[in-house]
Amino acid sequence: MAVPLWQPGTLYQPGDIVQPITAPSPTAAQVENGDFAAGNVNWDFTGGAEFSTTGGYSGNGNCVRMPGNVADGLALNRTQLVVPSTGSTFEATAMINQGASIAGATRGWVEVRWYDIDDVQIALERGNVVSDGSGGAWHQSKVTATRPAGAAYARAGIALFSVADHNHPIWGDNLSVSGTFAGLPDGLVYKAVQPESGFSAPDEPAWPPILGQQVIDNEVIWEAVASTRVTWEASPLYVSGDTEPVWPTDIGGFVKDGTINWKTVSRRVEDENCPDSNIVVIGASKVFAGDDDIVRYSATVNPLDWTSTDDAGYLPTGLQNYGANPVSAMGLYRGNLVVFNSEAFQLWQIDEDPASMAFIDALPLGSTQHRSIAPVSNDLLFLASQGIRSIGIAASSTNYQAGDVGMPIDPLVDGLMREVGTSGTKPKGLYQPAAGQYMLIFRGTGDVRPSNLLLQENGDPILQESFDYIHLEP
Repeated sequence: MAVPLWQPGTLYQPGDIVQPITAPSPTAAQVENGDFAAGNVNWDFTGGAEFSTTGGYSGNGNCVRMPGNVADGLALNRTQLVVPSTGSTFEATAMINQGASIAGATRGWVEVRWYDIDDVQIALERGNVVSDGSGGAWHQSKVTATRPAGAAYARAGIALFSVADHNHPIWGDNLSVSGTFAGLPDGLVYKAVQPESGFSAPDEPAWPPILGQQVIDNEVIWEAVASTRVTWEASPLYVSGDTEPVWPTDIGGFVKDGTINWKTVSRRVEDENCPDSNIVVIGASKVFAGDDDIVRYSATVNPLDWTSTDDAGYLPTGLQNYGANPVSAMGLYRGNLVVFNSEAFQLWQIDEDPASMAFIDALPLGSTQHRSIAPVSNDLLFLASQGIRSIGIAASSTNYQAGDVGMPIDPLVDGLMREVGTSGTKPKGLYQPAAGQYMLIFRGTGDVRPSNLLLQENGDPILQESFDYIHLEP
């Protein structure tokens, strides 16, 4: 049944429902004049907070300012923000600049105040306090506001504070909100809630757009009630400016670019649990790094995070067989992680889920040459102290085994390790799939006699006389 339109001079019973002839204005989805571009329009200033035409974060220069000799102040935007229901949330942000203030002398934050349908404040929420300006840089305060029971709408603002003996000013700007706001529900209707029947006025009333609010219509009291129909509308949230902004150089700094706020972040790995290690392998969407007698690993697809519970962590290689010495080399074999020390190697099953990682096997054949490791067909070749060795699976038993593929030239390789090892360089191994050859490359610092180079062809070791030795000058 269609809801009838409101009619003038009509007798309405309690509980009657009508829809307006002239629809009310929708509620706001963004604060009006949040960047002070229109001056001090739509703002209420209290305490020491005052409108300023200089020093703003946005390009227009306007902002709220408070002198340092005033204890506190507040710039509260008049826009009424309506969220759909109790427990719904939205985010409010503001930019704070402390100028020449020392850390803690001035402070600023974003603030959200909740009001009931009678415009009485019932709750207050504050964002993180900006208390260190870092030489006048802009920093952001943010709060996630949750609609309490009994709230009809919220107002957002910028609060400023100064200690008693401080005389440097502080600035606030660029108040913004984001989230799901009620707007104007499709099919918003009004219910007669007066105790007895009454006649409507000759002229249509100013219909309230906020659910629960009432309006008096001669002898009738109409209350806005919700409908259950939802309409979705798409609009761009982030649009860059016409010209490139002046990028801040300090970590944590912000700059305005159209409707976007850019924040300076560091892309260095700053997690204290990340080891400073050159022994690194990537596998199972994680980074594994040797750290003394353990192997640490990063969070899945996030090499910056080495701390997250149930995602980042370490393999306790020091507690397993042959785990007394530090990790000196690592490689991947058939999707498993091979961890070497000078005494032996361990084989670990790795997975994106740390709970699925497990110790598989260990054999007493070690290596200290991380860069010599290379996969060759179904084997993993590496340089051990005895010469060139391999890891493979015995075809008859599917057990892991260590193999000797370098016996023909072990004396030559051993001599080269002693001869060029004094320079501090590391042998490098590589596999050439097209030729089926594994090559071990030594880097010298001067004249070193030519020596034979081990090549692996179709799984069998051979001697390659055409280029016995690859000598790279530093």
